[in-house]
Amino acid sequence: MFPFSESGPIHLAAWVQVGSAIYQAEIIDADGTSRTAQVVRLGTLVVHSVPFSALASVSLREGNYVLQAYGRPSAIRLPEWVRYAEVVS
Repeated sequence: MFPFSESGPIHLAAWVQVGSAIYQAEIIDADGTSRTAQVVRLGTLVVHSVPFSALASVSLREGNYVLQAYGRPSAIRLPEWVRYAEVVS
């Protein structure tokens, strides 16, 4: 049986960049054929369809803890307060 933790559910999160807007979202679905992902912007319940190219960084999270980060957005385009944790295996 999978050991669930107290930290929260495991989910995929991403920094999404659409034009000049950058926001953090949870990835709820992805389609390799159309190369789009369905994301929910944190703090809202609205589902957006975005191209894979809009995903600046993807991370596997357990609650607010980053288990693994894939890719890193350009530091020039993100606010200073954004920090990334990477797991070295």
